[in-house]
Amino acid sequence: MSRNIPLFEMFAALQLSGELRRKLAGVLLTRVSIRQETRSASLEMKSSQPVSQEELDQVKAALLE
Repeated sequence: MSRNIPLFEMFAALQLSGELRRKLAGVLLTRVSIRQETRSASLEMKSSQPVSQEELDQVKAALLE
């Protein structure tokens, strides 16, 4: 990926609570690696505010859906 992409630009349909969605509104994806053979992905994100492990787990669960 050659540029930073807003999280919700790449995953517009991501279903999160309103509170978490507002908190992550400024998050940028800085690196995305998709492996088709294993149907997996690795994401690196940049945020201007701390994101807890619980919040990251919620994002992961929503992406898996």
